[in-house]
Amino acid sequence: MDICYNVNMNSCISGNMYVWGQGIIKCTARIENGKISSFEGYTGENAVPEGLTILPGFIDKHVHGAAGADCMRNDDALSVMSENLIKEGVTRFLPTTMTAPEPAILSALSRMGRQIEEDAFVGAKPIGIHLEGPFIAAEKAGAQPKEDILSFSEERFDRMNFAARGKIMQVTYAPEKNPGMTAALVRRGIVASVGHTLALAKQVLQAEKEGATSATHVYNAMSGLSHRDCGTVGGAMLAKKMVCELICDGKHVEKEAVRLLYKAVRKRVCLVTDATEAKYLPDGEYHLGKNEIIVKDGLARLADGTIAGSVLKMNEAVKNFRDFCGITLEKAVDAATIVPARCLGIDKECGSIEVGKYADLIVCDEDMNVYNTVIKGKMIF
Repeated sequence: MDICYNVNMNSCISGNMYVWGQGIIKCTARIENGKISSFEGYTGENAVPEGLTILPGFIDKHVHGAAGADCMRNDDALSVMSENLIKEGVTRFLPTTMTAPEPAILSALSRMGRQIEEDAFVGAKPIGIHLEGPFIAAEKAGAQPKEDILSFSEERFDRMNFAARGKIMQVTYAPEKNPGMTAALVRRGIVASVGHTLALAKQVLQAEKEGATSATHVYNAMSGLSHRDCGTVGGAMLAKKMVCELICDGKHVEKEAVRLLYKAVRKRVCLVTDATEAKYLPDGEYHLGKNEIIVKDGLARLADGTIAGSVLKMNEAVKNFRDFCGITLEKAVDAATIVPARCLGIDKECGSIEVGKYADLIVCDEDMNVYNTVIKGKMIF
């Protein structure tokens, strides 16, 4: 389907639009210097066709790779991801590392930190780095290499963040294995995300009290619900402000469990893809960090059968979340836009369609197929 309109840095866009605080309304948004400057009644200028909706761009705060490129392995990974993630409506993302030998982590962080600082990306914008591991629990390592797990020290972490030029924005860690880590991350202004952990519910709630604001891919690679202790999953559900990452492909987490999480936490669900280099590619053999993975029937696994990342696209995640939970499009979209934006502290500039925010927009149909992606008022896809 071809869409015949043009959006540039000083223009407008018209159509059914999800405007924050008003829901989906038919209007025209004026754009100046890449930002929404005002809304007015529908003028028909640069109008999207009937049946399509203008939504805020998606934010994926947990993605390892795409289109054959892996953050830990490929020098051009961020560029490849930037060029491809716009196809699924992602306008901002956190490239995500893997547990690995410290020199390999430092090398990847150095490369990505430099590239993010240079900011030469024409597509989706990498805004920081998600350090997933190496400060995790071996018992819940999942696809993370157990032999490379490290104990936290502020000196070790500062060495990593220095290599990354201060671009580490989120860290996944096991609080029960790393005393003092939550507070150390919070002091540095970094999102502390509990994950790959055996933490008891009370330990999760204590981490939240100390400033943790996220739980990494809830249900996966963490202690589960039990009547003796409701574990990390229960702790995340009982928390008051902690956002709960969710890989909503119907495979990592079954539909009923998705519905349970939504019922428990509502506005705290944060959709992520946890995608690997195999995204957009056919079933076959690929990599996730140094691990070899096998993708079959749309599910990535290690040779021993352990689930290893995903091939999920964010627009599919939003559609699944809406359909699994029977919620409105707006509520499903929030989980991929304003929720991660608030968690990452970037909600004053993106995450919703509002006056003063960047015109990071996507145009979708009812099945969440993405027809256009606009970044800072400029049509990129």
